[in-house]
Amino acid sequence: MIGEKIKRFIQNNLLYSFNSTINFFYITLIILFVLIIGSVSFYIATKQVEENTYENVNDTVLQTTNYLDFLLTDVFEQLVSLSNDPMISTLIHADSEDISPKIYIDMDAELRKINHRFNMIIDSILVDIDHGRYSFYRAAQKELSPSFSYQDYFSK
Repeated sequence: MIGEKIKRFIQNNLLYSFNSTINFFYITLIILFVLIIGSVSFYIATKQVEENTYENVNDTVLQTTNYLDFLLTDVFEQLVSLSNDPMISTLIHADSEDISPKIYIDMDAELRKINHRFNMIIDSILVDIDHGRYSFYRAAQKELSPSFSYQDYFSK
């Protein structure tokens, strides 16, 4: 009995009335447009976010590359400057007896400065002089003393 009343109400009022039919199509059309506009907006926003992310990552990589280039160039220039230092030429070309102790001490100080300044890039520095008779070695984790004794040079 109640099912029959509902069926008659739907047939008489909703499906067969002109206003109900128009309202049904308008609501359907509005829902369809909202779904289409929402989908298009989502697609456009997603593409914009992807593009912005790509540009940001690209900029970050470029900045990091420039920073590392600058840092490595600076390290290279420091090492070239050290290799062109007259003190190094003296150490390489002179007999070990003719070299003053101050040159060894200055050399050690220069290596300490370079190692301290670039310790995140340079793991270690090894300078071998007089075929292994004197060695300067600096490592980031473990510092070893030069193979010569400062006390001997200070006493001389």
